[in-house]
Amino acid sequence: MPPDATDTKRRILSAARAEFAQFGLAGARVDRIADEGRVNKRSIYVHFGPKGDLFDLVVATALTEMAEEVPFTAEDLPVYAGALFDYLVAHPEILRLTSWANLE
Repeated sequence: MPPDATDTKRRILSAARAEFAQFGLAGARVDRIADEGRVNKRSIYVHFGPKGDLFDLVVATALTEMAEEVPFTAEDLPVYAGALFDYLVAHPEILRLTSWANLE
């Protein structure tokens, strides 16, 4: 039975989220993600494929988390807008990730 890679994947995703939020897809470096995640570069490619695929996964995961934490409520848009604003203030990396995704 192969070893459990759950912690390795978690570290990679955490490091990738910070790296992509700061530098975007083009500026991000797999070397820095590997160093911060305490893994080798090969592990990143084995678990997540090319850098672009990892970026897409990080952005999608961040948006999914946001949607779960701040569900859309059409019946009360002012409350939703306020909750969304508060969430993005508390998680500025999500706004940065989505901005980078739009620029890419």
